[in-house]
Amino acid sequence: MAIDDAGVWRESGRRTRFLRVGFLAVMALIAVRLVIIQGLQHDHYLQRYEEVARQSIELHARRGTVTDRVGRELAVDRPAIAVYVHPDRLQDVRGTSERLGAILGMDPEEIRQRILDCPDPFMYVDRQVDASLKPQIIEVTRLEPKGVGTEPATRRVYPKGALAADLLGFTGIEHTGLAGLEATFEPRLHGKAGLAV
Repeated sequence: MAIDDAGVWRESGRRTRFLRVGFLAVMALIAVRLVIIQGLQHDHYLQRYEEVARQSIELHARRGTVTDRVGRELAVDRPAIAVYVHPDRLQDVRGTSERLGAILGMDPEEIRQRILDCPDPFMYVDRQVDASLKPQIIEVTRLEPKGVGTEPATRRVYPKGALAADLLGFTGIEHTGLAGLEATFEPRLHGKAGLAV
């Protein structure tokens, strides 16, 4: 049985033409889409770029340090973390409460009750946790990745303890001076927030 060389070449030529036409059609579609995006919708995409590129992030000011006359720190901010939960996303409320209570030195039953009573989708468990506890809290977040989280925070520390406590005063959870020198010099100690563009 003889092979028809002319028929094979004809069939091969048809397939090649079909592939060329298909390739050219795809390239034409891409070219048309590029013209639409870069030419006709240029202003729309430029505006979207400018909105994203010009977003600004608020940078919170650090609270100033209170020192004595020779420069020893009497009141200073230290790094901390805020621990929060999303009550409706927790899988094991009791277990999470027990683990967080053990780490934070809080009553697990109190944490559990706060979580169960919380009507909001977000709740702080503690907003000024010592930053050295972060590795232990990360272990809890691994068990409850959608329910437990942390964010950077600061906490006001008084290195000399109760020394001149009445004179120094104290700050609230929002780092606002509430009594003593902390309240008297609030405008100077509070600082001014900035923007990162």
